[in-house]
Amino acid sequence: MMEGASSSSSSAHDLGHNDILAKTASATVTTATPQSRTINEFDRVSDADSGNYDYHDIVRNARNVDRDSDHGFNKHDQKDMKRMGKTQELRRNFRELSTIAFVVVLQGTWEVLLAASTQGMTDGGLAGLFWSYIWTFAGFSLVVISLAEMASMAPTSGGQYHWVSEFAPPRHQGWLSYFTGWMSTLSWQAGTASGPFLVGTLIQSMIYVNDETYVGTNWQGMMFVWAITLVVYFCNVYGGRAMPVFQNLMLILHVFGFLTIIVCLWVLAPRNPAHVVFTQFSNGGGWSSMGVSLMIGQITAIYACICSDAAAHMSEEIKDAGVTVPRAMVGSYLLNGGLGVIFLVSFLFSIVDLDGALNDGSGYPFLFVFTNAFSLPAVNALSAIVITLIFAGTLSYNLSTSRQTWAFARDQGMPFSKWIAHVNPKLEVPANAVAATSGITFILSLINIGSEVAL
Repeated sequence: MMEGASSSSSSAHDLGHNDILAKTASATVTTATPQSRTINEFDRVSDADSGNYDYHDIVRNARNVDRDSDHGFNKHDQKDMKRMGKTQELRRNFRELSTIAFVVVLQGTWEVLLAASTQGMTDGGLAGLFWSYIWTFAGFSLVVISLAEMASMAPTSGGQYHWVSEFAPPRHQGWLSYFTGWMSTLSWQAGTASGPFLVGTLIQSMIYVNDETYVGTNWQGMMFVWAITLVVYFCNVYGGRAMPVFQNLMLILHVFGFLTIIVCLWVLAPRNPAHVVFTQFSNGGGWSSMGVSLMIGQITAIYACICSDAAAHMSEEIKDAGVTVPRAMVGSYLLNGGLGVIFLVSFLFSIVDLDGALNDGSGYPFLFVFTNAFSLPAVNALSAIVITLIFAGTLSYNLSTSRQTWAFARDQGMPFSKWIAHVNPKLEVPANAVAATSGITFILSLINIGSEVAL
């Protein structure tokens, strides 16, 4: 079913990595058509054939190579794509800095710890949220390193399902790869729907902060989600070439916002004693034991640590992906993780009334902290930074999700695969995959009308 993903897997078990590359390079020289050869390959072939190619052949094919180079790939990207049996369809706009920025902004660790802290504080308390973040960050670091190693060997937008097709036992590669592809697709689609929901409900909460007579409704929240999703769709389809610059700018805001908010908290917010932050656990959810409560509350920490593999799903739009992607995965995880520890400690020390924070009318504990420590203009300004960064992360989340979905459809793993896998030749963007991802977000947002518990 996914012949493209598994075509190289059998040889990967019979040969070492270097043997595979050597075999691929040799086969390319002897079997490739003139239109698909690189300039270096023309040099080797013309030397071997003692000038069998005439001048017009060389000029015509050199022009073809120039057109290919417009896609931004280098010889290492070419070798990786040929070895994996993939065709370069997308433009490689991203470089190392913009790739790191992309993952840092998508993860948004300190922003998530701020905006999605309710579950962790309810089930575990201040100490529970802190320690669950510490062990989650430590545990996920091993996962990130492992994924980064696989991304260096097979840098493809398919990510996990392709790696399974290469590294699983040969007799189980097919069904395991297909199962992994669906699990990855469903998880990314569900995850990307959370971004517009956060942004939409934060906007509603800011309306309440400025006008306490406002009573937000679920259907209004859904309309915010739809509006944000439409903006994300148009940005990701028509603004693809500007995305690396946008990500770099958001990385600057990510660091600037971090520094601004923690300095304000250090200077103006009240402080908890250290023993409250590090040793006082609570079971606000009424679970059978504190251990169960901590596991439920760990959702906040997990949400703050996931998505390092977003870089892997953008591999086919990153120059020198075999090197850049693993560096970005590990580097962004360490950067965000470090900022997350500092920010979480600063935030938890400022929550002197946990019950008040959890029951605040805005629905967000951090807005309770902000409104009790800062003036209303300051609350609006700091909250605007948070909302802007979460919106930027939502853009990136949709981008990575659409690429994973596109890759799975390209390998015939989904219904309507041909339509989803289509790449707009002018924009060089899988616009249909972006549309499908946005459509699923629309559908999932309907849950907000029917059940608050499900959210």
